[in-house]
Amino acid sequence: MGDDHLPLLTIPGTIVPVNLDNVRLHNKCVVETSNLQHAFSFDNMNIDLGGIHILDIQCCGTLCDAIGMYTNGKLATKCSCYALSKRDADITGVFDLRLTASDGKVMIVRNHTSKKFTRFFMKNQKLVIGLNAASFYDRRVMNELWQKMEAMLTFINSGDFADIVTPQMRMKGKGFSVQGWVRRGTIIDQAADQPVGAGQKNESRRMVPSSDLSYHITSIVPTCRDPGLLPLLDGMRYNAGALLDVINEHENNDVADDGTGSE
Repeated sequence: MGDDHLPLLTIPGTIVPVNLDNVRLHNKCVVETSNLQHAFSFDNMNIDLGGIHILDIQCCGTLCDAIGMYTNGKLATKCSCYALSKRDADITGVFDLRLTASDGKVMIVRNHTSKKFTRFFMKNQKLVIGLNAASFYDRRVMNELWQKMEAMLTFINSGDFADIVTPQMRMKGKGFSVQGWVRRGTIIDQAADQPVGAGQKNESRRMVPSSDLSYHITSIVPTCRDPGLLPLLDGMRYNAGALLDVINEHENNDVADDGTGSE
C-alpha cells in the first residue's frame, strides 16, 4: 500500500516499456455476447465530439492520466499518481464521444477524462500551469476550443493528410487508434422479489446483466503517427498559453487600479 493508502501494483518480474509509436497493436474486437471484462483495440476509428467541459481534478501527476476521475457524476478525490514536481495544470477535459469503427460499429463514451487526450488539442501539447476550470468559463473561449477540437478531429478522421506527410509513413491510416476495456454492467432484476431492506448493509439487491455495454477508453492517438503530421496539427491546436496571458494581464491591471502594483 502507498503512503496515502492507495493500492500499488506488485510485479514479480521485470517491466518492459513499450513505445506505441513504434509498436502497432493488433485489432481486438469487442465480444458483444460476453459478460466478462475484456480489452479491445481498434485502428482507423472516426471520432465525433458530442460534448466537452473542463474540470478541476485531484491529480498530482501523469501516471494515471486522470482516467476515471469523473464517473457517475462524481469527482474522484484522489488518484494513483506520484509526483515530485508539478508539470501541468490540475485540469482535464470531460468528453462525450461517438466512436465509429471501420466496420460500422459505434461506441458511445460518456464523461471520458484524460489529460493526454486533452493535451492533444493544446498548443505544444501542454496544459499550462496556472490554468483552472474557471479559465474556460467564458463562452467565447469554449466556442473557440470547440471549433479547434472539431477541426482537428475532422482533419484526422478524413485522412486528407495522406499526400502531405512524408512518403515513407511509419503507420499509414486515417482516424484514431483506440484502446480500452469493456464490461457489461448490471441492473436490478425487476422480475425478482427484492429482499426486505435491500440496499442496506446486510441486504443486497438481486441483479442481472445489463443489455448495454460500458466502454472505458484508456488511449486515443492518431493511427497515422508520421512526424510529417505534427507541424500540421500544431497549427490547428488551441493556444491555452495565450489564455493564461490574458488572465495574468487582467490580474495585473486590477492590481494597478488599486494603486498597489505601481510606484
